[in-house]
Amino acid sequence: MPQGLSSLSRLAVTCISLKEAALNSLWRNQTSLVPLIMVMPADLWTITDFYDDFKNEHIIEFTRLLDEDDWTRFDHYCSRVINLMPELKEPFHGRIHIPLSIFFAFSAYRPLRALLPKLQVFHLSTELARVPSFIPLLLGPSVTKFYIRGLIPGVAKELPGLVSAVCRLCPNLEIFDRWDSAIEKLVSSSPYLKEIALAHAPLTSKALHYLGILPKLHRVQFGIAVPSGVSEPQSHISLISANDGFPHLRTLEVYTRNLDIAKLAIEPLTQPLTTLHVNALKNGKANLFTTIHAFTETFARLPLMSSLTSLRLEFFASYALDGELSNSFEVFFAAPNLSSFKIVSECVCALDDTWLAAAAKAWPNLETFLLRSFPPEPKPTLLGLLPLVQHCPKLKSLSLSIAAKPIKFQSDRIKFCNCAVTSLNLCTSSIENPTGVFRSLVGIFPNLRSIKMRALHTHEGWRKTQFVIGDSHTWVKSDEDDAGATIEFSRSLEHDDWTRFDYYSSRITCLGSNREKISCDDLEVDESIFIALGTYRPFHALLPSLRVVHFTDTVFAPVRFVPLLLSPSITKLVIPTAPQYSIGDLPGLLSAVSRLCPNLEIFELSNVSSINTYIPSGQRWNSALENLLSSSSALKEVRLGQAILTSKAISHLATLPKLYKVQIAIETSHISDPQFQTTFTSASGRFRGLRVVHINVRSLDNAWRALESLHHPLESLFIQSGLLRGATLNRLPTLIAFAETFQRHPFVSSLAILKLEFASSTELDEGEVRKVFQVFFAARNLKTFMASSACLHSIDDTWLAAAAKAWPQLKTLYIVCTPTTPKPTLSGLLPLIQHCPKLRSVGLSIDTRVPTSNPARIYGNGVTSLMMFNSIIEHPVRVFRDLIVMLPNLQSVKVHPDPSDKDWKRVNSLLEESRLGMA
Repeated sequence: MPQGLSSLSRLAVTCISLKEAALNSLWRNQTSLVPLIMVMPADLWTITDFYDDFKNEHIIEFTRLLDEDDWTRFDHYCSRVINLMPELKEPFHGRIHIPLSIFFAFSAYRPLRALLPKLQVFHLSTELARVPSFIPLLLGPSVTKFYIRGLIPGVAKELPGLVSAVCRLCPNLEIFDRWDSAIEKLVSSSPYLKEIALAHAPLTSKALHYLGILPKLHRVQFGIAVPSGVSEPQSHISLISANDGFPHLRTLEVYTRNLDIAKLAIEPLTQPLTTLHVNALKNGKANLFTTIHAFTETFARLPLMSSLTSLRLEFFASYALDGELSNSFEVFFAAPNLSSFKIVSECVCALDDTWLAAAAKAWPNLETFLLRSFPPEPKPTLLGLLPLVQHCPKLKSLSLSIAAKPIKFQSDRIKFCNCAVTSLNLCTSSIENPTGVFRSLVGIFPNLRSIKMRALHTHEGWRKTQFVIGDSHTWVKSDEDDAGATIEFSRSLEHDDWTRFDYYSSRITCLGSNREKISCDDLEVDESIFIALGTYRPFHALLPSLRVVHFTDTVFAPVRFVPLLLSPSITKLVIPTAPQYSIGDLPGLLSAVSRLCPNLEIFELSNVSSINTYIPSGQRWNSALENLLSSSSALKEVRLGQAILTSKAISHLATLPKLYKVQIAIETSHISDPQFQTTFTSASGRFRGLRVVHINVRSLDNAWRALESLHHPLESLFIQSGLLRGATLNRLPTLIAFAETFQRHPFVSSLAILKLEFASSTELDEGEVRKVFQVFFAARNLKTFMASSACLHSIDDTWLAAAAKAWPQLKTLYIVCTPTTPKPTLSGLLPLIQHCPKLRSVGLSIDTRVPTSNPARIYGNGVTSLMMFNSIIEHPVRVFRDLIVMLPNLQSVKVHPDPSDKDWKRVNSLLEESRLGMA
């Protein structure tokens, strides 16, 4: 939970006088209905996991029927939700999905009651788009803003019904934002609409008529469609200027094919508009000089020129148009209140310094000025910027193409300057004498920090100017080498430089993750910065509140500067072993961690190399690792990847009082060590809290010889064997011995997750292999079983049926192998569906050529995704039929190793079509 929401939550339970205000702020903005469902009694709902393309996802479901008592907490919080907006980014650990059954339960129990009675802003999300027929449950008279951003799958067919529901349930709607044009009924029944944005969608005459009589409408965005062969737009354009139409219209955005149509659209305007945006880019053809001139002359006759504050024009033209075009654009000088002027067109290359000077005098309130084109030889110069600076004191944003030459002044001082502009967008500009241009630019814009232009890296002169501009500040952005841009200090640090750094550094709690970067705009921190920081504050932690450090391939510091980031506040640390930090770097890193992070709870060495290989042990490595494990008494999770541990290191692990999860590699030579053979013994309180074990070994024998003395109730066991360089295949005697050890082990009754990944031969006796894997049926509480090995081609429907009866709590089943002809068939799924009601995710190799039937009408409503490994298919339509009969809620089939197989793509296409049809 973000720190601000966490503070509100604590405030709500500790301060009675501020409780209501804190709760209102806490619940005001929500991204999903899941939090509201989770405040209902805990015995009503449950969250289960399932794998979707090897990504861990979650689903929340009701476990019983609703009753009135269940709504007490829901009603307490639902009235506080004002804004329902989906998250812009996928959560790192996957979303919690709401199935169709939840909405069925809501609609059945409260069919005529809005779930969120005070909701004002509604954003249609992809999650809710899966159940469009239930969206009316969330709507009510309180909704004033309704957004459908972008093209959401599954909405197009349901849009008429959805719009009808909005009309019926949201009489006070003020803003409707949608690209589609099916809105006549909406605008006719929503008298309080203030804004309607339809992007490029053309309006019908009837819809435009309804818009015209809306009393509060002040912003309209729509397109004008002209049928082929018609020289003038449809007559409904004139409706926008009717005396009694659009009385409060102030913002108009029009999308047309060309300026001829745009001219006819704006010519009859009588409203005092403040913002006008005309986009005539639809047909992609250049407008002629006569067309552009006629369009601009129209503005001279419009009453809106006195009220207009923002004007944006976008249209195609030719660079070849002569300078006479600048006279056409002088008509806009009649709008004295303009604060934003933007033209995106090739013809603005005709505008020169004289025109810029006249524009500056005509628009004293100008804040944003944009002339976007990419001419080969720009006409404006740096002298042309001086009138803009002199006559437009509010100017903040400037974008145009110039021919940059140093300005020759009578004195060294420039009379006028603009301190608000910090960045210039120069489109495509030429340059002479970069140092002289720099002197002129910073004289005109003293706070200038950067220059943006297309393909800046190809302009050596502008690159030099940019570098000098940056060098005049404390830090500079440099992109001299092919490795990417870096950030460097340009002078020595001073005490005043730390003011802002200290203000923000104490707020950082997490540095780096799989989805985040330390960098800004892909900048890398140069090594010289770490030297400067370490020299100025040698004994001061840079980030004093840091709790999580996750170094990755894009987020790391040079090895000797890592201690600058470490502090006692850190509880989680992830260090990659290659290519960022070499084997020789690790001992020094571990020593720094053990010295500076005494409260460390989670430590991980992640192997990001593409080659699975052990981290070889050595005296310095062994000593550093043993010292870390012996001095970090707060450790709860230790994941050492392919790092080889000594007996002494494992002994230190065994005595950690809070250790819950461990991942280690065991070398064959250690197994013969008598001391090592008892490292996992449960005697004397060793590993007393251990519940999750992940072991990487060369042979299954090694793992079980080490673990056979571990008698604690493990919850999760993951064994990898024979996958590293130099390992051998596990043979049948090894598998049998492994199975016998497993069968008599005490943790069999507590094991919930079992994952096996080992190398073996495909020539092992199939019957014996099936017997080996029947041993795992002893783990009656198993919820997840995942196995990957070549010998698993022996698994057939009979084994799957036995597994289904043995594991009634099963939620996830993955059996990965590469058989030539798989033995399981689609019928093998029926026992799993029948005996494992909590099953959510399945991955198998299946021969779909064998027909199946479902005489007992067994349905797996919880399974929404299947994973097929090397599965055979010949009749995609029949396979689709068989799958939806067994799995009515199936949404997709993932295929490995060839996801582009045309038959499986056909199955997925049919699943998508059927799902949209049901929605």
